[in-house]
Amino acid sequence: MDIFQFRNQVVRGYTQYVESFIKLRDPILAEFVRQEFDNQYYWPEPLIQLNPNFQSGGTLAHAVQTGLLHPVCETIFQSLPHLHQHQLEAVQLAQAQQNYVLTTGTGSGKSIAYILPIINHVLRNGSGKGVRAIIVYPMNALANSQVEELEKFLGKDPAGRLVTFGLYTGQENLEQKEKLIQQPPDILLTNYMMLELILTRSKEEKLVSSAKGLRFLVFDELHTYRGRQGADISLLIRRIKDRLECPDVLCIGTSATMSSSADPFERKAEVAKIASTLFDTQITGKQVVGETLREVTMDTNFNLQTWRNALENVPDDFEGFIQDPICHWIEHHLGIGWNEKAQIFERQIPKQLTELAKELADFIIKFYPNLHSSMTEQERIGICTIAIQQRLQKGHALKNPQTKRSVFAFRLHQFISKAGTLYAPIAEDRKEHLSLKGQLFSPKKQTVTQSSAQNLTQISTQTSTQTPIRLYPLEFCRNCGQEYYSVRIQKDPQSSLEQILARSPFGRQEAQEGDGYLYISQFDPTARVWPTDEDEWWERLPDHWIELSAKGIPRVKSSYRPYVPQAIRVDSQGYISDALGINGYAALFIPAVKGSKSSGSK
Repeated sequence: MDIFQFRNQVVRGYTQYVESFIKLRDPILAEFVRQEFDNQYYWPEPLIQLNPNFQSGGTLAHAVQTGLLHPVCETIFQSLPHLHQHQLEAVQLAQAQQNYVLTTGTGSGKSIAYILPIINHVLRNGSGKGVRAIIVYPMNALANSQVEELEKFLGKDPAGRLVTFGLYTGQENLEQKEKLIQQPPDILLTNYMMLELILTRSKEEKLVSSAKGLRFLVFDELHTYRGRQGADISLLIRRIKDRLECPDVLCIGTSATMSSSADPFERKAEVAKIASTLFDTQITGKQVVGETLREVTMDTNFNLQTWRNALENVPDDFEGFIQDPICHWIEHHLGIGWNEKAQIFERQIPKQLTELAKELADFIIKFYPNLHSSMTEQERIGICTIAIQQRLQKGHALKNPQTKRSVFAFRLHQFISKAGTLYAPIAEDRKEHLSLKGQLFSPKKQTVTQSSAQNLTQISTQTSTQTPIRLYPLEFCRNCGQEYYSVRIQKDPQSSLEQILARSPFGRQEAQEGDGYLYISQFDPTARVWPTDEDEWWERLPDHWIELSAKGIPRVKSSYRPYVPQAIRVDSQGYISDALGINGYAALFIPAVKGSKSSGSK
């Protein structure tokens, strides 16, 4: 599968789906929305993330031979012939009875760094002696995923497992819960809310008793517990230690993002401080385990000819791939970067393909100006884009003969937003101020006319002729595509004049006094101006709004009279301009029915 083509197919299909719901009558509005779609406003170019290669911590066989692991671990984890260095360090800390926090990135095998020590402990001390480890996940989906991972190592058949585990998150039926309570597993997978309940409910007393003297307490995705929730978790851990009589329980945390410091030593110190507070135990920077990265490609004194060959051919085998100059460049610009202060490799941030391709094109033209001298910048970027795509996909397919892992394990992060609300000013020339960003003022300002400025002075001390342009959310008729401003009429506290303000387009909110919709009839050359003579309303209002008086004369029912459209004039700042004695735009205010819901742009 070509993941790049697949992404384009998904986005293309979603675009067509969204466009099928959109019908805009005004050609200016329609063109603006179409351009924003073309510019990928709601589905920007994906970010590419390259998982780096990790320093090896040796084989499982070697860890068994040195006595670090139980011999059966080699059989259980036979699909992992090599440990990463950070996994080995985690096992060593656990063996030394030291708490630790693992702060490695995506795809680094964090779960192995706590599952392996737990299984090693159970194998050494025997299974069936109660709950020896509790692993807490912030979401049930993560716990379910961990069950699949454990089944891969320990088997799907519970009867054949050397180490038992059970899921207790609240999504299990009564029979499953009762079975787990009566036969407590070695490893209990749960979430923090259920763990809190387990400690307090009498029906789980047997499960609690089986966990007395708990050996391992693991909190996955530690960075999710912040603020008030972090305080709750910290208190929960203290209750666990007290209730389960395990003051020396081995506390383990995992997180990829707990500190934003650029200095790796400061990151470790900050993580250690947070973890010490959460776990109510002393954790030092040495107990914060980071990832140790290494480069897999080789710098073989590249020259003009090797670069020329690389742009024309993609290597097919492992040896050719790791000696390819473009592969080497990709690894060092998307995978790893050298931290001179710490003298270590660190992960690079994800990038967009076009950004990465431009960097490569600039690199080539800088160091090898004769290679692309006859091409335009766009042509160079196009060639580099293809070269990068080919190597990412080839590198994903190629396996490192030593680690059996993909040489370039990469992923695409595609962000897709639902279509939002279009904002527009009350102005005849709206094109320059249209926005999809949910802002109430345009970043551009307008110059008001002298007469308007004089009238505005009556309601404000503003002396400048430059005034911000108000924006209002638009809603559209599903049948004809006519736009309406979603507004609320309120009195300006300074002038006591009525002003039209934007109504929130977010969520479904009940209509309040003054809420309604504004139709600028002056912008529509085909508009039928709302009649001032009530006798002309009847053909313009719904039949069920009309009743006959005792004399047989048509009239609006009293319950609907408050919602009859009102002809007004409004200026660009939303002031109902008749009150100011100035000319505004001819408009129609349609009051919203009280209690009705506003759902934003339709």
